[in-house]
Amino acid sequence: MKYHWLLPLVWLCISSAMPVGSSKWLTDASSKYVVNGTAIPDIDFDIGESYAGLLPVTIQPDETDHLYFWFFPTSTREFRKKKKEIVIWLGGGPGCSSLFGLSHQNGPFLWKPGMKKPLKNPWAFNTLTNVVWVDQPVTTGFARGKATAKNDDEVAKQFLGFWKNFVNVFDVRRYDIYIATESYGGMYGPHIAKHFIKNPFYIFKGLLIYDGIMFDRHIQTNVVVSSFTDMNRDNLPVDEETRQQWHNTAHDCNFTSYEKKYLQYPPHGPQPTQLPGYEEGAEGFVFPRQSCVNLFTTVFDKITELNPCASMYNIMSKCPPQFDPIKGSGAPWFDRQDVKAAINAPMDVQWVPCRDKVFANARDESPPSGQDVLPFVIDATKNVIIAHGAMDLYLPMNGVLLGIQGMTWGYEMGFQKAPEEPFIVPRYNDGPASSSYAHDLPSGTGIIGTTHHERGLTFVATKLAGHEGSGDSPAGALRHLEKLTGWVDTLSSHAPFTLPEIRIVPQPPGEVSKGIVPIPCLSSSC
Repeated sequence: MKYHWLLPLVWLCISSAMPVGSSKWLTDASSKYVVNGTAIPDIDFDIGESYAGLLPVTIQPDETDHLYFWFFPTSTREFRKKKKEIVIWLGGGPGCSSLFGLSHQNGPFLWKPGMKKPLKNPWAFNTLTNVVWVDQPVTTGFARGKATAKNDDEVAKQFLGFWKNFVNVFDVRRYDIYIATESYGGMYGPHIAKHFIKNPFYIFKGLLIYDGIMFDRHIQTNVVVSSFTDMNRDNLPVDEETRQQWHNTAHDCNFTSYEKKYLQYPPHGPQPTQLPGYEEGAEGFVFPRQSCVNLFTTVFDKITELNPCASMYNIMSKCPPQFDPIKGSGAPWFDRQDVKAAINAPMDVQWVPCRDKVFANARDESPPSGQDVLPFVIDATKNVIIAHGAMDLYLPMNGVLLGIQGMTWGYEMGFQKAPEEPFIVPRYNDGPASSSYAHDLPSGTGIIGTTHHERGLTFVATKLAGHEGSGDSPAGALRHLEKLTGWVDTLSSHAPFTLPEIRIVPQPPGEVSKGIVPIPCLSSSC
């Protein structure tokens, strides 16, 4: 590795300021993973105690496959440090680095598009608990090796091999384990959770998924895209002739009737195995109608004619596009040699936000997690949160709700009642300019969405969030994490944040009010 000759000097400087034993996390085993929080390029503040580097996916001495991690012990008050728990953040993709989430959404520093420099994140997940961001599967981000996994069970086995090594280094034995993830993490997360649950050595307690792909992709995109444009008519202004063409296609493909029949509370019943928009040909062969399976692309192409800077991840995006230092127009920030050296990343691995091929056969051979794996995790933990951004066009909210209404857990199918409870972010004080909390990076407060809970599954939709939910609504995401880890019982609670750094103001009385994200319900009982 390049710059190896510098490492002894770097470690000498770090260890002189932070001797072994000065932190419960700093031991002989973890010392080589120490990151100097005051020496990260372009960051002019101390990001706090952290550890980063590569760990193999097995305990074999000749193992060549490694996952990369960046671990931040919680920086908040002492009693929280005594709570033995850890949250694992996984990126989506498949093949997207967790460091993108760390730097854009929920890490201790934020450097989002349009920001001149990184800022301290007042809503960082590690303010609440211990968090480790992990690049996985193999070949994702800084993870090194060869893509050999063919499905998500094999990905999960590799992850648990890595986790065994992580446990040995940081001594997190018998810690409560939670997973938070996004997008394609709706596949990764439930499978890894299942393997944790089935291993008696671990205590797995809950799963949080942002804007996840957990059901059939066709259902989550093409089937619901026309109704999404209707629900967001004011944000997607197209001429009536174009809108009618979309309606006609949705009708001809049976998308409209499918939504009307199956997006009901309680659910209508099992959804058919043959997808709408597919036809049966000779000898029982089922094939897609091109106009049906291309409807999402057709809609988005038209939207970008009206708004060339439109983003499928958040329909509120406008021109001009802002420069993203993490992705970069040249070398991404994480791929710079000085950044790699500072965070113990492999010099010989090129970091990119998302890598195309992370499965051996170029595609994931696993069926959607919502068929069996996600219900298993819900039943085993009684603590799964599906969070969704109402402005997400990439995976519209109705597609997730259709999936939930066709999924069986807790011996029943779907939600029996339509979501309507308010999702509340407690009031807080932005504070003076000198405050380190919530001044430079404020977030929303009050009723910011709609939520619902049945039989161990919580659904929550946030009004102004898009696909990157924990970055678009950071205070809301911190509330999700409080619910996941048991600090609040419900997302409709008026209880203040549990963090002392967030300046609390008097909370309003617990008046009865509904959520502000409309949840379609087409049955007569709604």
